[in-house]
Amino acid sequence: MQKKNSCHRGFHDHFNNCVDVVEHCDGALVDYDDVENELTALSLTFCTATDEQITQAKQMAKDKLLGVSYRMCVDHTKFGKLLEDVENAYLTGVDQFPKSVNDAYIESQLEQ
Repeated sequence: MQKKNSCHRGFHDHFNNCVDVVEHCDGALVDYDDVENELTALSLTFCTATDEQITQAKQMAKDKLLGVSYRMCVDHTKFGKLLEDVENAYLTGVDQFPKSVNDAYIESQLEQ
């Protein structure tokens, strides 16, 4: 979670460093279902997808997960309105969730 006195850029770097540590320790950030959902969105299955398409689906699933995770960890006092707007949009059927950490970071920068 972002500390109230930390700068947004510093939190972005810290978040990415934590992700790097998990991956360095062979931690899996996405599971089979996450990848399968991405393949389904591409009208593919594990049986019909190439290795490259599976790798791409894994990366897309990871990017989405980390984008939402990042957004949920930002300082809610600074970005509460942004979080509320995304939640309200989702409730009306509009997906405004970030597709990557960089998307979430940029959207947060625009909000400041």
